[in-house]
Amino acid sequence: MRVGLLASVDRHIDAFFLRMIEQWKSQGVDVSIATGDAAPGSDRLLVPHLNRRPGIESFGALRELRRWRSGQDVVLTNTAVASALVRMARSDTPVVYFAHGLHWNRPIGLRTLPWRIIEKVLLNRTAGLIVLNDEDEQWVRHRYSGPIRRLAFGVGLDVSHYSRHEPISDRILRLAWMGEFSARKRPLHAVLVAARLKEAGVSFTLEMWGRGALHSAVARRVREANLDSEVTLAGYGDSREALGHSHALVHTATWEGLPRTILEASALGRPTFGYAVKGVSGAPATITVPDGDHSAMANEILSHWASGALQRPAPNLPSPSELDDSRAADVVLDLLNEVVTSVEPRHA
Repeated sequence: MRVGLLASVDRHIDAFFLRMIEQWKSQGVDVSIATGDAAPGSDRLLVPHLNRRPGIESFGALRELRRWRSGQDVVLTNTAVASALVRMARSDTPVVYFAHGLHWNRPIGLRTLPWRIIEKVLLNRTAGLIVLNDEDEQWVRHRYSGPIRRLAFGVGLDVSHYSRHEPISDRILRLAWMGEFSARKRPLHAVLVAARLKEAGVSFTLEMWGRGALHSAVARRVREANLDSEVTLAGYGDSREALGHSHALVHTATWEGLPRTILEASALGRPTFGYAVKGVSGAPATITVPDGDHSAMANEILSHWASGALQRPAPNLPSPSELDDSRAADVVLDLLNEVVTSVEPRHA
């Protein structure tokens, strides 16, 4: 079977699919990768005009995507722009959409309505769907009659690298935040949580891992709030080490598909404090508060710290077998096989 794997940028392939690809190839699957920023000379196809942000120039990618798609038995795509364009590129090759997170969370409004309309139209050109959370599953099941798979633990993890850690015994509360410094991830909310913890008089540290457009704004707010001794902007690093040396993960995004950082934290035995938004509500070992209420989040952290809960093993942790990425790879490959066998053969 020839599987075409498409994403807007390389890093989405690297973050979610490398071990899946390795497992599929060991089973005889031929995998062809295409992205909008593939390096010249690599084994990935560079698709000109394809990137993460939609625009008129994006339509320049249609011709190349049509040609590439026609050479596959099935295409597996993720990320909003890539998945929309490849389904628009007319071809007999079926397309399976791996929706790491449909791009909305709040009730219908001017900002979310266009995405909903586009996705509803594109469902007619979708041969199969993979979803990661309750909200997305409910939305597609009301509008789509094709095959759907729900991955309760996302693409999973290499569990050999995320073995369960004992809770740390430390008189200082140690927290971690991880993600892109972007508007959707809301890193400034983590600083607001830190300010509330300092007001409460608790000794703590907050390490914020990642980079992005809001990095300077976050650094400025840390200085203005006199949090330099408590909050560290740590850049990029090893999530296992960072989470293993923390009592809990702080998560502040507006919505998610299913955050890998939460899966990593739960695999290591660490709870997450987050907002009750799509993809976070119902995530393993996650304590949620109303969306945007950073004071409530700080209060939850303080309560769990004062009770000693953060010095004990987190409850409701998934087992390593549930988090194993080989399990997710099998589920996705099963769907791809189902889709391919349901269409008429096109190749001799």
